[in-house]
Amino acid sequence: MTGETPTQREQRRASCYEALTTGLDEKLLRGGGGDAIRYLETAYARSRASDPLSWPLPAVSAHRLDYLLMRHARDRDDLARVDALLCEAGQGDTVDPLQHALHLIVIERLRDATNEPKEKAYLRKRSPAGFGRLKESSLRLPVDPAAGPMQDGLFNLVELSGFLVGDDDYGALEGRAHLTTSGVILVVLRFYRSPRDIWSRWTRRSSS
Repeated sequence: MTGETPTQREQRRASCYEALTTGLDEKLLRGGGGDAIRYLETAYARSRASDPLSWPLPAVSAHRLDYLLMRHARDRDDLARVDALLCEAGQGDTVDPLQHALHLIVIERLRDATNEPKEKAYLRKRSPAGFGRLKESSLRLPVDPAAGPMQDGLFNLVELSGFLVGDDDYGALEGRAHLTTSGVILVVLRFYRSPRDIWSRWTRRSSS
């Protein structure tokens, strides 16, 4: 018991929602993200507090915060925080394929950032499971006959993520795409500085 009255809880819910919507304001986001992160940190803290608010506010607050923090993640501690938020945000039906894709990227970057053999082995086991969630959530999306079997950028993201983790069950993806590459190129280049980075990333992975 927290001693929070129903009125106080509703006020906390309202203040959480206000901080969340303010943190997602487009003008604030164009300012570099620092102010937006502060609002989203506030929303996340208020959603959790000593007695978490009912779903989905805690999950949504964690989900919105993890995306902005990922833009500035530079070391293992930053990535570990994003990983924890993604795990928390994944506890519910708010998870979409792109969130699973982000989590897969975080796991792979954490694997690169650690020198501990046991942690590397643990993260290596998490990658295929993370990809499985990405693929399953993508295949559950409704089909739009006018757009084709699957959104082009999403299909390519799922496909190349499978290549990244060494997935050998391609059958579920057969015949589900209009093959274009523009969407996934933008996603990949967002997290790696240059084509040379991508190549070194792949060659380095084969020896770890």
